[in-house]
Order: sequence, then structure tokens, then C-alpha cells
Amino acid sequence: ALAGAVASDAAADAARSAVATWLVAMAPVSVLKRLAGRRRPVTFVAFGQEDRFLRPICDQLRRYANESFPSGDVAGAVSFALAMAPVAPISAAACVLLSSFGRVHWRAHHVLDCAAGGLLAVAARRAGAGFLAPANVAWYTPALALVPTAS
Repeated sequence: ALAGAVASDAAADAARSAVATWLVAMAPVSVLKRLAGRRRPVTFVAFGQEDRFLRPICDQLRRYANESFPSGDVAGAVSFALAMAPVAPISAAACVLLSSFGRVHWRAHHVLDCAAGGLLAVAARRAGAGFLAPANVAWYTPALALVPTAS
């Protein structure tokens, strides 16, 4: 039972850390998207020339054509991975790599956009996202972290 309580506390701390890092990282991501105005790679593909499977994705991305830099999705993946890395480093790395690859592959972002999003999440973590998620704040505990673990 004690091992389950310790694991649950560690999971709650990791979840708090991930959410806090994501919240801190999203502020500069949102501001930079508006300031940079960088075009998404999908906008360089002529209408009707994209693969038929990509057409719905391309149409969606064209609505936000000038919000490529930096990648908020990769910032979120890195926020999650930073919290998960002490427990599952391979899974954390896979999360970031797959997220980045997917954003570039589906022409939502340039490689630099993904790198910048990841660096913003790392900077948010280092800048003190932990202040937003103190361990003694019960209302901040994500519901999934409260699920009892098997002992």
C-alpha cells in the first residue's frame, strides 16, 4: 500500500509539472505566433495538388496559414516529456520525436518551428513552472494522477 501511495504521489507531481510547464510555455508560443507570422509549409502546395488523404488536414492548416512559428504541439509534447523523462526516458524521447516528425510530415511546421517550440518548453521548465504546481495544492492535482495504482 505504501508503494502505491508513493507511486501515486510521483505521478501527481509529474502531472502537475507537465501541466505547469505547458501553461508557462504557451504564453510565449501564442505571442510569437502572432509576431512571427511565418507561413506554414502546406501553404506552398497548390490547392488541389496535395495528396487526397492530406486534403482535410491541408484545408484546416490553411485557415491558420501564418501561425507556423513556433510549434505549440511540440512545446506540449516536450512539457509532457520533461515530466515523464525521469520515469520513462525512452518513452519521453519517443513522444517528442514522433510529435516533431508528425508536425513536419503533415506540413504543419518547418523543422525550426518544432525546435523553437521544444526550446520554449525547456525554458519554461527552467524558468520556474514548478511555482505554479506546488505539491500541497489539492485542487491542482489532475484526476488521472489520483487513480490508485496496483500494489
